[in-house]
Amino acid sequence: MILDELALKYSSDKSSSFHNYTKYYNLIFNDIKDNSLNILEIGVATGASLKMWKEYFINSKIYGIDIESSCKKLEEDRIKIFIGGQDDPNFLNKTKSEIGSDLDIIIEDGSHYSVHQINSFKLTFPFLKSGGLYIVEDLHCSYIPSYRRGESIIGVNFFKSLVDELNLNGKSPSCNKEFMANKELTISQLEKENKPINYYEKYIESILFFPSMCIIKKC
Repeated sequence: MILDELALKYSSDKSSSFHNYTKYYNLIFNDIKDNSLNILEIGVATGASLKMWKEYFINSKIYGIDIESSCKKLEEDRIKIFIGGQDDPNFLNKTKSEIGSDLDIIIEDGSHYSVHQINSFKLTFPFLKSGGLYIVEDLHCSYIPSYRRGESIIGVNFFKSLVDELNLNGKSPSCNKEFMANKELTISQLEKENKPINYYEKYIESILFFPSMCIIKKC
């Protein structure tokens, strides 16, 4: 069964009948769906998405995070749910310890508040394996005043700013003669030469934007 059919089966709002995120998920997940993966979704609600992921990723473990304690009852074989705040560092670190290994995929579908989207990314992106994917959903909420909560930076602008983080620092200074003479300089060489390498420049391989979604791949 294809992913959108599963989304419709479980009434997930990721389906073509609502957000249509499955259209883009199919592009990035199709080649890895049979792998053994550790997948975390932030935001459980009715558990529809977790059930969809379980049936789609047939060899994977599915984890969920939600602040509502009632979500715990939605656990089943290959689905484990943790109760706590999506931007609580102590809770998130404890959750990571209980999972016991780095994650292959993190999907942020929590409160949709910009502050939570930003803080959840900052806190959990380090939990990903090399080559792992971090997906932020519902970025259209950045344009809805009630989801901004007076924050100085909205969610979509934060993730757009990561494009600058990847391009404006140590490994991309086109005006640097040394760099232009040797375009094969590695990050480790640049660090030894005290070039400015920030965290995101070092650990983000690529960033994709789709309608209401941002997909970030870890180096």
